Amino acid sequence: MSFYHSVARDGTHVFRSAEGKYLLLSGSSGVEVQDSVPAAFQEKGTAISCILGTIQLKLNKYVIIVTKHTITGSVMGKDIAKVDEYKILPLGQHGSARKSTEESSYLDLLHLHLKNATLYFSPGNKYDVTNSLQNQFMRRPSYDLRFWWNHYLSQDLLENGAEAFVTPVIYGYFKSHSAAFNGGQLLEFALLTRRATQRAGTRYLRRGIDEDGNVANFNETEQIFTASNGQIYSFLQTRGSVPVYWSEINNLKYRPNLAISSRSSADASAKHFRDLVSRYGGVYCVNLVNQSGYEEPVKAAFESAIEALPSDLVDKVTYIYFDFHHECRNMRWDRVKLLLDYLIKLNFTSDNYFHYDLTNNKIISIQDKVVRTNCMDCLDRTNVVQSTLGRWVLQHQLTNSNYLSDSNTTPWELIDRQFNLFFMNFWADNANAVSCAYSGTGALKTDFTRTGNRTKKGALNDLLNSITRYYKNNCSDGARQDSYDLILGKYKPYQDSVNSPFIDRRPAYVQLLPYFLGTSILVMLAVFWFPRGSIADWKNLLVMGGCMYINARVLLYYSRNGYQFVNWPKLVALDFLKKVEVFDGDGKLTGIRYEEHADYKPNRESRPPKHDAGIPRQIVAAAGSRQLLRVKNIHPDLDGQDLSKLFEAVGPVDFVKFDPRNESVAYVCFQSNNARNNGLAVSKYDGRKAMGETLVVENAVSLADRITAAARPLPRSSNNGDIRLSKGPKQQKPQKQRAPAKSKPQKKSIDDLDSELEAYMSGKSPDAAKTEAKLDNEMDEYWKSKDQEQPKGDDVAME
Repeated sequence: MSFYHSVARDGTHVFRSAEGKYLLLSGSSGVEVQDSVPAAFQEKGTAISCILGTIQLKLNKYVIIVTKHTITGSVMGKDIAKVDEYKILPLGQHGSARKSTEESSYLDLLHLHLKNATLYFSPGNKYDVTNSLQNQFMRRPSYDLRFWWNHYLSQDLLENGAEAFVTPVIYGYFKSHSAAFNGGQLLEFALLTRRATQRAGTRYLRRGIDEDGNVANFNETEQIFTASNGQIYSFLQTRGSVPVYWSEINNLKYRPNLAISSRSSADASAKHFRDLVSRYGGVYCVNLVNQSGYEEPVKAAFESAIEALPSDLVDKVTYIYFDFHHECRNMRWDRVKLLLDYLIKLNFTSDNYFHYDLTNNKIISIQDKVVRTNCMDCLDRTNVVQSTLGRWVLQHQLTNSNYLSDSNTTPWELIDRQFNLFFMNFWADNANAVSCAYSGTGALKTDFTRTGNRTKKGALNDLLNSITRYYKNNCSDGARQDSYDLILGKYKPYQDSVNSPFIDRRPAYVQLLPYFLGTSILVMLAVFWFPRGSIADWKNLLVMGGCMYINARVLLYYSRNGYQFVNWPKLVALDFLKKVEVFDGDGKLTGIRYEEHADYKPNRESRPPKHDAGIPRQIVAAAGSRQLLRVKNIHPDLDGQDLSKLFEAVGPVDFVKFDPRNESVAYVCFQSNNARNNGLAVSKYDGRKAMGETLVVENAVSLADRITAAARPLPRSSNNGDIRLSKGPKQQKPQKQRAPAKSKPQKKSIDDLDSELEAYMSGKSPDAAKTEAKLDNEMDEYWKSKDQEQPKGDDVAME
């Protein structure tokens, strides 16, 4: 323990440091530091871990102390601890404060934050938890205000000469582990994440960027590796929200309203990247949001911001788009390693880290580039990418420190599986810590981070976390955001509060609707489970019917007025939401309602596309009147170019587009003769295997066409070899194909195979012994001949 605490007879809180100095805190005299023992001091004091600081609320001032901590590891022999227990102690006895419900509400917010926050500090301030190793060895000692979580709480102490009693605390994650790598040399591995204080908050209430260039959910993660020969390595990564003005506005629906602000974010984005460049050097922005569907406007806004960067940043900021859900579809999270190839091509290599020789006190190398990763939340997809980068860099560090030979090509995780288990668990725990701070639940996809594989149990856990996130984001995040703003000094009750901000000013009927709905549901269930007489009695049916009608009307109102029922923060105004006064017919004020700011009107076109019998609307629009071909069960390794090459064997392809909702489904549109080409493609490829997956190839017929087709007889098979589909409207007859020459055997073209297939389907094959299997064999030979014309990396294996 670093300090001792006691309360003097006059109510003054006295703290004694290990160096023998005394700090006196009281409501009347404020802060006072003494070198001698105070007259009213009681020698017997209680050992405490540290002082978080003081905070003035509406009516009284309080001191927050840490009473219990746990050492979670060390760096260079200097311990780092996690806050376990705390106390909030009033300074002075303000009678009205104890009776004030507003003061109690502020105290509840402090407790809410301190109970849920993962706070770390170094006992005795032996290690600077706010700065990276590189900064500690290369710059003048000073705490990094971006990550000093209790800086606002420490202001009173700093301004009154009590620096010796100040302990910087970070919000994030830290853990270290010592092990014998592969049963040989000892090493120490540590992982540390620092959460930024600027634009801090919860998932849907803090998005994007502010005017000063601060982004939401900005975290700096440092991977520290200490070798037994006195070498220490540090690798930094950052994450942060897409640096433009945007938001997702909760509306009680699972997917909020996405809004890209009409304000230009060019200046704010430039400030953000200029700050990153000044601190880290070159910045590699890895953008993981989806390139289509709901998330596409965010991707487009980010790319516009990159294009608008001033000339002095163009060469220092590198943008990389990685379509995570496409590349890693069907749970192939290991394919995130493809990103490493992109980084290498752009000159970001695995030796870009800080290296210090502790034995000779010498800097060997510095990290002059950083990867800035983001997805929509900067949580789940970002965690997978960051852990992959950390693993990649650690391979080089282990080789550099002689844990692995220079000739070794085996991944280190296969050499020491036990150490790999610690590595994966550290990164998964780190992911959960960052996620809990922002979304209120643990991270998704941590089964891959922990085990290297995606599991059904992990998918089920992700579902439960997603449901919990939905509830918290809509029903409790307002209070969590208020707790952030209060403890970080964004809201000061003693100067910002005139009337209590906790009074609900919505119209009375809006406040009563949830209770009305709950009562109606309760009555309906009571009648159903405990009916008077038969459940079919008209009185029981009338009551239940009336309750169902009421429930339906209330839920309909909820769906149309979702903003009015979301748990919004009460202390600091949101940049995307405004309060509008509501008046009755007589002009009397009845309350307020919530509406979007004019700059943040939701992008209606960014909502999930409507579908025509399952076909995304944008794909239908691209095809026009042409009939589409749907391909299902596509292997993750196959992309649009592979599919285009495959179907070019049938006819010229106009486009191949993947379904934004399911990356194992794609739509193919031929340039012409779509009905004929679709029929041939179905006959040729449906049920065949591509890269070990059995393809399902079918005509993507619209719902309107199917209804029309059902109203008339199905077309019969023709006798002249023309192909007609059994479903859908009558197709235009394709021209007959000329039969292949029989004078001499020659290599058959795709048209030859088409003609034979048409003849086979019409039952008039010139070769009665010709079977579908033989046609398949000939198609395989054709395909293999085409494969020889392509580079090996573009092969599409057909089995």
